[in-house]
Amino acid sequence: GIFVVNDYLTDYPELTVRWWIEDAKGNKLEEHVIPCSCPENSLVNVGDLEWTVPTDGNAPYQINVEMTGPSGILSTNDYEVKTTSNQNN
Repeated sequence: GIFVVNDYLTDYPELTVRWWIEDAKGNKLEEHVIPCSCPENSLVNVGDLEWTVPTDGNAPYQINVEMTGPSGILSTNDYEVKTTSNQNN
């Protein structure tokens, strides 16, 4: 799941979480935008990151997540994922 954590005593009623996946060449393979809100001092599951991993083996991908509000970018994270082929001989 994709979670938003709000440690502040302020509500965030107008947020957008955007995630996208890029291959090693920076090509965007998939992208999703999730509108959400987050009450004060809370943890909110805003959705799932679902993606079918290509079966071409040994390939790196980057998962990027960005959260924005009316004032701009509030948070960014990126994760490197490497797939490996699983061939049974």
